[in-house]
Amino acid sequence: MIKQQLVSAIAKRTGTENHEATKHLEATMDIIMRTVANGEPIWLRGFGSFQRTVRKGKVVRSGPGLKVASRIPDRMVVVFKPADQFKASVLGQAPEPAQAPAPTPAAHF
Repeated sequence: MIKQQLVSAIAKRTGTENHEATKHLEATMDIIMRTVANGEPIWLRGFGSFQRTVRKGKVVRSGPGLKVASRIPDRMVVVFKPADQFKASVLGQAPEPAQAPAPTPAAHF
């Protein structure tokens, strides 16, 4: 699915025009990008989390038996970790229904 297809699906589901859905999607994406760029994680319950983390550098060699090593430095990367509900949906497993609290007996006076 490309962005325009996502915009159309949002517009259809929310009963709005495509230009309104585009505005909302772009605002959401902008907020997520700016927040993660500032080092703050975003958690969307039932969907997943976005966060910035450091990928450790490593030493690599250019071929088998070569003694010349190069160092790849540490770098910042963005990580998305899907929530359990998201994973279950992708794998075709029904998520467990939330347990409703037991009804409390009505007080009789």
